[in-house]
This record gives sequence, structure tokens and C-alpha cells, in this order.
Amino acid sequence: MEYDRIYSIRKGEYFADALKRAGKDFIPTNCIINKLLPGLGATHCELTAPRKSIIIEPNVPVIESKAKVHKNSLAIYKGVSVRQITDFLEKNQDKHYKLLTTPEGFTKIKEAMLAVNIDMYTECFILFDECEKLVQDVHYRDSIREPMNDFFHFQHKALISATPIVPEKDNRFDSFMRVLIQPDYEYRQKLKLITTNNVLETLQEVIEAKRGTVCIFCNSIDSIDSFYRLIPELNNACTFCSEDGQYKLWKGNRRKKSMMITELERYNFFTSRFYSAVDIICKNPPHVILISDLHGATQSVIDPTTEAIQIIGRFRGGVNTVTHIASIRPDLECMSTNEIDSWIQGASHIFNGWKTQLAQTSNIGERTLLQEAIGENSYLPYLDANGKPDPFLIANLYEKEQVKRLYTSTDLLCSAYQQTDYFIFSHEERLMPVSDNERMAIQHRLAKKKRAELI
Repeated sequence: MEYDRIYSIRKGEYFADALKRAGKDFIPTNCIINKLLPGLGATHCELTAPRKSIIIEPNVPVIESKAKVHKNSLAIYKGVSVRQITDFLEKNQDKHYKLLTTPEGFTKIKEAMLAVNIDMYTECFILFDECEKLVQDVHYRDSIREPMNDFFHFQHKALISATPIVPEKDNRFDSFMRVLIQPDYEYRQKLKLITTNNVLETLQEVIEAKRGTVCIFCNSIDSIDSFYRLIPELNNACTFCSEDGQYKLWKGNRRKKSMMITELERYNFFTSRFYSAVDIICKNPPHVILISDLHGATQSVIDPTTEAIQIIGRFRGGVNTVTHIASIRPDLECMSTNEIDSWIQGASHIFNGWKTQLAQTSNIGERTLLQEAIGENSYLPYLDANGKPDPFLIANLYEKEQVKRLYTSTDLLCSAYQQTDYFIFSHEERLMPVSDNERMAIQHRLAKKKRAELI
């Protein structure tokens, strides 16, 4: 991303300090801000700004925690009614109120504003925090983009993140100013990448060498469950995850789990997508381990340029060490940027052709088959409710395939880390006598034998 403005920030300063030195009292409008470092207090800056604000956060825990410590603020998520919002607005209409909401809660704000005759587009500043989630999460959380059509109607608006991603094909962002908050001090974090043919055994070796609190981030509940079962040291670990993840662990008798981060155990699992933007308080800087278990769960890939940075930024008191354990799969299917370009162009051509043919024919057979083709095909997931290409869904396809491609080669993954400028990076390869594939095949055979004995 090329930047229109670069504001420097000094060691020990917060986001608001950098803005003030640049002559800004608070977050400027119509801009996309790359704050580069998590934990600079950008959300706090808006929560204390002398104006009425709507702040969209990706997940519930961060909303609840921030609303508790700021006056005239209301946290909006599942269970909070439109009536509660209207009561809050009527009570605080003369104050600089702050509405913190999930993307899904935004429709309730819109309904409440109409009920009390407030024109939110002129009265409120809207901020979308951790804006990369609009692209990264939209494939499994379609509702995350619900506020975006309204977002562009606001007179005063901004997007912000330490790792922003903006759809290149969305011309609604063309007039937005790109702003970088650039530290003038050394800020890079040491990270060790371990590529291995056996994630389970490598994880066991790594945690045995750590003293103190260990926080393990993995985007697969199934992988976490297997670590519980097969690594004795993790029997008493706690997993912080979503309700669906908790149910999976409950079925497997992995009972120590929570949606809210309270006091940490010796070992702690986090599903990193669920806990983006949340402050994790630890008495002493913990050891952080990232897991990309490509043989157990391909969805456990972690993007070095976004997720890895965001995970480390959750720990406001800093971290002790950071280790990324990853398996590499040269056979992992993924498309290049050119292949995606070609696929979208071809799919769009055929899809629009079907629609044209349908409009021109009255033959029942032709209409039936065309309607069936239009109603169910692999291009539909990238279209919005009006049947137009959705820039966030398409950007998600590019981003997802690019990240998968990194895990087809050790060199590609190492290069991605080296290019972030956020890490002081080192790499080690650990090859175990038994690979993940062989271990899982053995376990599968044993499981079949046990089932046969039981029958």
C-alpha cells in the first residue's frame, strides 16, 4: 500500500500523541490508517474524542472490556435489544456517546437511530477497527460486511488496523487517504519459525523447554483437541474459543474452556480468529506459540503479514518468546493471482451469458436449465445480494489462496516473514522419525481395530 501521509510516533507514545504532533485532534475522516503496531491506543483515542461515535469491533470480548471503562458508552452484541439502544440514545443525546458494536449489531443501531429520529450519517463518526477482518473472515462470517453499504454514507468515517487489507477492486475506497503511523524506534519482535514433518512431537519438545506461562494459538479446534489427547502436559490447559469450539471440546471431554479471558493457566490455547483485538493481560510476559497444522487442518494456516502480528499485539505487557511451528505441504492445492484473475473473468463471462440467454428465451426447457445453472454454481459465493461481484468476497479469495501458497514451500514462508519488517526472524527445520501423515495413519488403524473389537 502506498501512503498519502506518514505520521511518526516515538517510543512510549500513544496513537493520539502522533496525531497531535501532525496537527490532528482526533482520527481524521475518509482515511485508511495503518498503525503498524498493535496496542497503540487507537480505539481509546476515539473513545475519548469529543464527538459521537460508532465503533465497529470484530468480536464481543473487546467490546465488553472497553465499554466497561469508558463513560457514555454502550456495548452492542447478541442479546442487547433495540429498546436498550434507544433508551441509551435518549438518555445520552446531549453527550459524546460511544456505541461499540459487532458488525452484526450494527443493524440494531440503525433501527434505534431511526426510532429516535437521529441522522447517524451526519451526527456520528464511524470507525471500523481491525478492518482486515472484513476480507479475512467474510468467507465464513458473511454478516461481517453488513455495515459496509451504510459505512460509505457517513460524512465522517475511517478504517484502522495494524495490518489493514483493503479490496483493490472496490472503487469506493479510491478517495480515501492512506495514513501510516511510523515508529521512529526499533520495534521488531524476535520470532523463530520451526518447519517440521510432525507438528505434535515438535510442539511437545517446544513446550517442555519453556518455563512460565505458554499461550498457544491455533485456528483448528480439532487440532487443539488432538494436542489435549496426545500431549500429557496439556491435560490441564484452558482453551479460549467460541461457543461452537466449546461444544466440540465438551463432546471430547476437554472441559476447561472459556469465551472470556480471565486468569491464564500454565498452558493456554486460543483460536486466534476469535480473539483478534482483545487485550490479554499476563503477570509475566508469556511464551507465544503459533501452530499451522497443515496435515491435521489446512484452515490452521496463519498469515505472517497479518495474523502473526495481531496475535503478538494482544499481549500489552509484551512477550517472552515467539515460536511458529508449521508443517509444509508441497501438494496443497492453491491458485496463483493470475489463475484467480482468469477464473473470475471466465466465470463472470459465462454467468452473465446465462442471464442474458434467460432474458431472451421463452422455451421452457432452456429456461429451466438456465435457472438451475444460475441458481447453483461456484461463482455465486462471490456475488452480493444483488447478484453483483462483491469486492470483499473476491479479495478474500485472493488473500486466502496467497496464504495457502506460502505453506507449499519453506522458502515462501520464510520470505513472507522476512518481508513483513515486523520480525527479527530465524528458521529451523526439525525432521522427526515419524511424520504427521504416518502418525495419523497409525492412529486411524488403531481406532479401526478398537472399533472392531468393540463390535
